[in-house]
Amino acid sequence: MLVRIVRAALALGIIAAAATHTIATELLPVRIGYFTENLLEPERRHLVLLLMIAAFAVIFTTTSWVVRRESERSPEGAEWLARLLCPLLVAPVAMTLVRHNWAEDAVMALTLAMFGFALERLARESAAAWAERPPELGSRLFAAPRAFFARPKLVLGTLIALSVGHSIFMSLWAVFAHQRFATYGYDLGQYDQVFQSVLGGRPLRLPSLGWDQNWGGLNGHADFASFYLAPIYLLYPHAQTLLVMQATLLATACLPVFWFAKNRLPLPHAFALGLAWLIYAPLHGAQLYDVHMQPFGCVWVMWAIAALDAKRFKLYWLFFVFAILCREDVSIGLCMLGAFLFLSGYRVRTGIASAAAAALYFLVLRFALMGNQYFAETFKLLYPPGEAGFIPVIKTIISNPGYTLRTLVTWEKIRYVAQVFAPLVFLPLRRPLHWVLMVPGFLLTLIATAYLPPIQISFQYVCNWASYSFAATAMVLAAFSDTPDGRARRTAATWALMVASIIACVQWGAYSTYGAVKGGFSEVPFLPPTAADHQREVDLQEVMKSVPKDAALCAADRIQAHVTWHLNTWSLRDSTYDCEYLIFSDLPGDLGNDRGRGAVASGQYTVILRKGEISLAQKKKWAGRGPEWGGGWWRSPERFFSPTTPEPDFWGRQSRCSAAPGAFARPPHTQRQPPGVFSMTVRMTAAGAAYKACRLPHASAARGLGR
Repeated sequence: MLVRIVRAALALGIIAAAATHTIATELLPVRIGYFTENLLEPERRHLVLLLMIAAFAVIFTTTSWVVRRESERSPEGAEWLARLLCPLLVAPVAMTLVRHNWAEDAVMALTLAMFGFALERLARESAAAWAERPPELGSRLFAAPRAFFARPKLVLGTLIALSVGHSIFMSLWAVFAHQRFATYGYDLGQYDQVFQSVLGGRPLRLPSLGWDQNWGGLNGHADFASFYLAPIYLLYPHAQTLLVMQATLLATACLPVFWFAKNRLPLPHAFALGLAWLIYAPLHGAQLYDVHMQPFGCVWVMWAIAALDAKRFKLYWLFFVFAILCREDVSIGLCMLGAFLFLSGYRVRTGIASAAAAALYFLVLRFALMGNQYFAETFKLLYPPGEAGFIPVIKTIISNPGYTLRTLVTWEKIRYVAQVFAPLVFLPLRRPLHWVLMVPGFLLTLIATAYLPPIQISFQYVCNWASYSFAATAMVLAAFSDTPDGRARRTAATWALMVASIIACVQWGAYSTYGAVKGGFSEVPFLPPTAADHQREVDLQEVMKSVPKDAALCAADRIQAHVTWHLNTWSLRDSTYDCEYLIFSDLPGDLGNDRGRGAVASGQYTVILRKGEISLAQKKKWAGRGPEWGGGWWRSPERFFSPTTPEPDFWGRQSRCSAAPGAFARPPHTQRQPPGVFSMTVRMTAAGAAYKACRLPHASAARGLGR
């Protein structure tokens, strides 16, 4: 009896001390230096310690006195109360985790992971204790939540309203960044040009990457989704529309998450998962870095999973097609989804058909139609000696798993995995079969060896995990048995998931007092454009009136996304491409500015108009050489091999291989539309071969080209 009394009193005393510490550090308050460097005035530190000791002493003494006074019933009551309140033990850690930048990302992510596991275990005890409460306890307190979840339509309506609010919020954030000229030709300008080209009858023409022929975009990625999304884009054909489409689609994906979970979980748990999708921090950075097709594919995959689960097979195949057309690598995930359906015994025939269709699509598209292997450079440390490309990477993974693991296990990748899965308390990884669904994320991010963006949550690559991770989370929660212990485990996991997701959102996501999210390479603050930004846009569009409709225009990186409505826009970040006009700015970090000024300084171009920070330069005519120098593009070495030295941007980034296929093609103002598919194929093959040649060190040295 004495041991039980002391144990219960100690437990309640420690819980009281932890709660007192949390309250005291919030009310004093303490500065961030307390959490980062242990900086606190001695008087305040002593006050915090004194309050904790006092709380412990009071609760310990009171518990011991009450239990000894009513020894027949009080020990059980004190133990029950300690079990109910035990999650408060980790409250001081939670209050540390919500301090922005209290440590580097790796430390914060791993600490959040450990916190999530600890909270889940403590919450399990608390949930089990709550299930043992007297029936009348808490009946009035939880009457409102019970009434809310007793109305499924109200729950769904609330989630829809939250989805709409989230889409408006994120759309504004992204559009504000664009209006402040904080979006780039890489990649918003390129995708805006893809959509403009589709509307203009030149499918997947992408001169901003040097591919001025129809279907030239296949040298990079297969963005066929631009065809079925074009009618929406046509409503307001500007880059802002793409930003709004991306934010809106990602927000609506909380609905299939909710419906998929609702088919196997109690309504409160399904609602929690839908809400967790909206506050999932890794998706916030991805949608604030311009526009990419992975977020679109991620959304359609989630809708496809929900449709299949609801036995709506026609809808499943519709969303399957929508997803696979977003980008070639989305098909890897759909192939693994089919494999999962087959291995789990759930919808075996649909699984076989899905895996076969997705695998065939990827193999034909990636290795037969898409000749460019540039993105294989991401995995170049996995190249066998003397080989390059995707096939050699696969050879290394299969034949030398030890070396592959050596490149896989790095501190940066450990941090990345923790950031992706800690908000979900690692639930998706708790069943071995679910690892099949994680294969696309593994292949497209974790085995990258020479490119950091795939293992940073501020980039779009995190979308390769999101849909499958949330589906797996719902299935893990549903796997808990419908017993008192199983229900307690499910409740604890859901609460731990929600708390961890909120902390991750405060630390890295959009809903934080910090007011900025890292999107791509830089922090993106939630700030509306200033009067200077609006004036810069007015000046830019005024300058663009001086550019003839069909003229070849080379635009700097931060300018490009604002002028890609001009169909013949090229990237000054990579080269001048012998364009007739150059447009650049005085903005910091605007790749292409130095190249534009250099072209003017060399006498090749002359500035014909300047308004505010925007300069427009026109190419000079060749004089004193005879008419053949004015009209023969092959006469001038500068016109054949444009300047290609890559220049770092404001954050130290380097441009891609600037001697892109377009640098070896005819100048943009002399290019002709290829007459047919055969001509297009020949031209794409030649461009791909030139592009590969430009990446070889000896070829670059021979031609005087930068990499």
